[in-house]
Parts: sequence; C-alpha cells; structure tokens
Amino acid sequence: IQLNSSSYIIPLLLTDACLNKVKLTVGLGDSNETTSVVIGAGFANDLFGSDVLAITDDNPLPVRTFVPDVLPPVLRYVQLDMDVGTLLLSFDEPIDASSVNFANLALNVSESLYAATNSSSSHNADNSQNITV
Repeated sequence: IQLNSSSYIIPLLLTDACLNKVKLTVGLGDSNETTSVVIGAGFANDLFGSDVLAITDDNPLPVRTFVPDVLPPVLRYVQLDMDVGTLLLSFDEPIDASSVNFANLALNVSESLYAATNSSSSHNADNSQNITV
C-alpha cells in the first residue's frame, strides 16, 4: 500500500490466492447483501495517533459497491502423465465441480481428436482450480 500522510481511502489489492479463498467461501463475495467488513481498533490510526473506531462482528459494515465476478475461468496449463495415466487441467480460478462436462473435453493429437467421456475416464473435480482426468 502506498499512502500519503493524509489518505482517508485505503485501496487493497487482493492476491489471487486470497480472492480464490473468497470465491470458495459460500455466501462470501456473492453480493453486497452477503458481504461485509469488520476491522479492529488497531487497524489504523488518525494523524494524532487515535485508533480507528472498531467495526465488530455484531454490527459489520456492508460493502457499498459490489462488482460480481463475470470473467470466465481460463485454462492456465495442462499436464499429461503417461506413466500414471492422468491429465491435469489447471484453471486461474476455482471451478464448480458439479459443472464439469467431459463431453466438452478432447485431446488434440495432430489432426485427430480423442474425446474424453464419462464412461471411458475417471475424474476428480473438487471445486478447486485443478481437475484430474
């Protein structure tokens, strides 16, 4: 954070790991009705050294502006292990395991496509960023 001595707005940039934890927490980050903030008195001081007024669990401050996640997940990399017989798909954000449709997955070898079907492959999808086929 870079602040000048009289800042009263503190922008915080969430890391990808932190943002993904928010996405994986049911009810958090869904809307401004379900997302609020609490802070302790030691969070910051004013210019005269007084602690910021705490916002507690029993009266959290709702977010004023909420922008939902509308960007589609992006496949970051694919790992094929021919010894073990697994294909790992790694995305840039958590994937809903119940939404995985293997009818839409195929391996492309030269000009041939080899489709993965639910009957010909086992898989592990657990609401994380990785899916193993």
